[in-house]
Amino acid sequence: MWVDWEALDRGGGVLMRAGPLGGIVLGMKSLVLGYASPAGNKPLVLSGRLEEQAGRRLSETARFVQATIAPGGMRPHGVGWQLTLNVRLIHAQVRRMILRSGRWNEAAWGAPINQHDELGTSLLFSVIVLEGLRQLGMRIAPADSDAYMQLWRWSGWLMGVDPELLPATESEGRRLGEIIAATQGEPDDDSRRLTRALLGSPPREAKTAHERTNARRVATFSAAMCRSLLGDARADQLGVSQTSWRYVVPFARRLVSSMELVREKVPFGDVPALWAGTRYWDRVVELGLAGAAAELALPHRLSLSRAA
Repeated sequence: MWVDWEALDRGGGVLMRAGPLGGIVLGMKSLVLGYASPAGNKPLVLSGRLEEQAGRRLSETARFVQATIAPGGMRPHGVGWQLTLNVRLIHAQVRRMILRSGRWNEAAWGAPINQHDELGTSLLFSVIVLEGLRQLGMRIAPADSDAYMQLWRWSGWLMGVDPELLPATESEGRRLGEIIAATQGEPDDDSRRLTRALLGSPPREAKTAHERTNARRVATFSAAMCRSLLGDARADQLGVSQTSWRYVVPFARRLVSSMELVREKVPFGDVPALWAGTRYWDRVVELGLAGAAAELALPHRLSLSRAA
């Protein structure tokens, strides 16, 4: 077996020490690029949860990521290992329900949740995250990049992706990503619907005027970050609005770069970053789930909405 458990822990530490930057990249780049695939987004549309219960579903995704990157989380019977296998069962259940529904257009979309799409999702959590973190000013050593790729290679293996497809290095992953990008169509109306649900979804339903104001600020900031990470061309295709906050992003990038230089120079500089990152992910899951368990329960029905 090629898995190195210590390397997996080191890989998880990359995203853990990124803290809020990791959450921004996952939400404003990785997930949105997943929605951009007109065939790959159809199981999400038909299952309904990412639009009807966007906040809850995103919190469950955060819990999945947190468990994956936690030290020891992906060892057999660890929390991340268990949640990964649970997600695999969810995919199987959604695939079965979609095929029974008679609403799937195989000629246009291929098989539901197929190997092409599963590999693409694995790349969104691995290669695309590394790319996004660097865009925001993080410095990632080659050994850390390799360890991070191994973490998601193992996750993909547990998820049922063909081992021959899973990249062992970041460069392999980038080449596969280029092939996938060349074989998928342009974003469609479902892509834009899912993107709107993501960028406009606060952690919980806003009840007061203060919460609604904060929700609007978060949505504006999210759009600015999303446009910066995706580029104007793809952001326009997905209907991401332009905001004045985009001028803040370059300053934030320079600030992160300066802090990264200090972290590398100071002995044990990773320690406070890992502590802060762990607190960040704990808080995200705590607030998002509001005390409820991240069950990642098997779905029992499809959405009533039609895919575009």
